[in-house]
Amino acid sequence: MGFFNGYLQQSRSRIQVCLDGSSILSLLFVKTTAELKTGDNNPVV
Repeated sequence: MGFFNGYLQQSRSRIQVCLDGSSILSLLFVKTTAELKTGDNNPVV
C-alpha cells in the first residue's frame, strides 16, 4: 500500500512538471504571436 501511495505521488509530481512546462511553452507562444501582431500591420488570425 505504501508503494502504491509513493507511486501516486511520483506520477502526480511528474504530471505537475509537464503542466508547468506546457504553460511556459504556451506563454512563450502567446508572447511571440503578440510580438508578431504588433510588428506586422496585418492581424494574425
